[in-house]
Amino acid sequence: MTSPGKGSSKLRCWVRRYWVMALLTLIGAGIGATYALTIGCVTGGCPITSSPVATGLMGSVVGFMIGAELSGGRHLAGCDEPAADPPEQTTQAEGEA
Repeated sequence: MTSPGKGSSKLRCWVRRYWVMALLTLIGAGIGATYALTIGCVTGGCPITSSPVATGLMGSVVGFMIGAELSGGRHLAGCDEPAADPPEQTTQAEGEA
């Protein structure tokens, strides 16, 4: 069994590391859906901007990519797991074929 503090610590580290990406994904989805509802294609001839769902998904993808770029490679003190030692390489003993 794991202690409750250890799991919450991992969750806390995950939130601290990825909150920018999650926030910009939600903002992008909201902007995309708002664009489709206010400015989007009324006739339905435009496959992306005629549907708030499709435009919201496209906005969330753009927001996710921007958020990933802004928060990528972030190393937080106390959150990074220590790297595991690489496995030792075995060599054939001399004289064995």
